[in-house]
Amino acid sequence: MQSDYFSVYKWKVEEHGTFQSLEMFQLLSVIEGEGEIRTTCGTFPIQKGNHMILLCDIGEFEIHGSVTLIVSHP
Repeated sequence: MQSDYFSVYKWKVEEHGTFQSLEMFQLLSVIEGEGEIRTTCGTFPIQKGNHMILLCDIGEFEIHGSVTLIVSHP
């Protein structure tokens, strides 16, 4: 879903996905499954119920595992 002010997406990752950060922050909410996010800053476990903010300067990041996320950004 997109509006003039905010966009919301549902990402379903099976095994592995590579993504690029945007010019602004991204909000991630894990709604199903578990896995990990790998960035240049480290590897972070994620599971259902976790919420996080990815800053714009994180660059490329990977999500490993079997997870479904709601991702939103301005």
